[in-house]
Amino acid sequence: MNKKKFVYLILCSFSLALLAHSFFIYKFLKDGIYFGGPSDNLIQMLAFKDFLYREISNGNLFYSTKYGLGGNFFGSLSYYFSTSIVFYLTLGLVKLIDLFGLVTTVDFNFWASISLWISVARMTIVLIITTYVGKIYKLKTKYAFMAASMFALSGIYFRHAVLWEPFSDAFIWLPIILFGAEKIIQEKKPGFFVLGVFLTLFNNFYFGYINLLFAFFYIVLRWLWKFSENETPILEQIKLFFISGILGIAISLIGLFPAIYGVLNNYRPAYNGTIPKFEIVDNILTSSGIIIIPMVFLFFAFNISNYKNKIFTFFTVISLVLCILHSSPLVASIFNGFSAPQNRWEYIIAFTMGISIGKALELSFEKEKIEKKDFIFNSCAALCTLVVYFVATKIMHSNETFITTRYFSLMISLIFIGIIIVFKYKNPYLKVVYFVLLLSISIVVGINYQKNILFENFYVKVMTKELVQNEDFSGNDAIKKFINIVEKMPKWMPQKKQ
Repeated sequence: MNKKKFVYLILCSFSLALLAHSFFIYKFLKDGIYFGGPSDNLIQMLAFKDFLYREISNGNLFYSTKYGLGGNFFGSLSYYFSTSIVFYLTLGLVKLIDLFGLVTTVDFNFWASISLWISVARMTIVLIITTYVGKIYKLKTKYAFMAASMFALSGIYFRHAVLWEPFSDAFIWLPIILFGAEKIIQEKKPGFFVLGVFLTLFNNFYFGYINLLFAFFYIVLRWLWKFSENETPILEQIKLFFISGILGIAISLIGLFPAIYGVLNNYRPAYNGTIPKFEIVDNILTSSGIIIIPMVFLFFAFNISNYKNKIFTFFTVISLVLCILHSSPLVASIFNGFSAPQNRWEYIIAFTMGISIGKALELSFEKEKIEKKDFIFNSCAALCTLVVYFVATKIMHSNETFITTRYFSLMISLIFIGIIIVFKYKNPYLKVVYFVLLLSISIVVGINYQKNILFENFYVKVMTKELVQNEDFSGNDAIKKFINIVEKMPKWMPQKKQ
């Protein structure tokens, strides 16, 4: 990718990130509502940010007398921000503007006010990195960007960013570690895998566990599902993965070891509840608060001709299996360290579906002409997708749906008509129009998710400046109180349903 294309990628990524956050930008500018949940994000995340900034600014990198009776905050807060590279980059920038007098005061309210812009910057980074990662799957830049967009614009990104901000950093590290795995599989180059293991384990051992667990299954599946005949022999792969994995873990120990020590010394009662193997509790097509399957994914998944491509088949099958596993509390427990079921792992589904969609778009738009059988496949795929959404809505009660079936019908029709037009006229500008249409649909679905799930159901609407500026939520005394409360709380406690 030349410099001109890279500049375009940055501009497109930043513009898309701004549009994706437009609902919360509007609420912030108009009503002074912050980008963050009123429970964990307000009580824990913002307090920890302010606490860490003050301590590190004063030269305290590990211990502080303000941390309870004095303790190792670096290890204990590694679950949140103390080992987060994104946080340290933010901290450095904030310190710089503070030194130049560009901000009056850095306090609890300040961290709440910049959370939105940190998320915009993070999503921009996710889009850029994932676009580059898409190239390893033989995607042209424009299709790699579409794949990255489907990943970054997913509802679970906003769920993490709004409710548990450090969790959204996993969107950066997952593509890197899978890219590293592919570099070993395809090119015998272990460097990126070392980097991926280091970054994911250093930043957050909890999501490092999730990423590495999925990476393990991903690598095993790739041994069974080869993209080409020129891939590295399996025995040589095992050797490279073992050496590079150990090296990545060793480099990450500067953050990983204190984190493990902090967890082992933190009270966490065992979860004694019953964990069912399978339980359908939401509709992941229209109204789930965790993951929403893009309608375009099912449209391409029903198109049989796409399965001639090994990469598309690999990621589509994985995505469909993971969507089924969404309804397994047992799987959620495994990804949560065999503790209480938590569906925080499902950003993985967003990634695999993104690559699947990107590859399907490339397969559709790079054809010389539309064949009769392709027209039949597309027609059947549109019809099947429409039926699935109608049935799912009726089964899971339409009154709980925040995106109406009529709206989905319109989107399916537009996508079907768009593909036919692009096939028939072969005009490159029509492809751009179609891509804009897909991105617009994703943004609208994302805004609906932000408004109905996060803003309303999780009461982000109460996260006002007045609330945060209240004396109960500011100052060192409040920070010490919050930290002491959090240290005594069982971390497995599930989110209260609203």
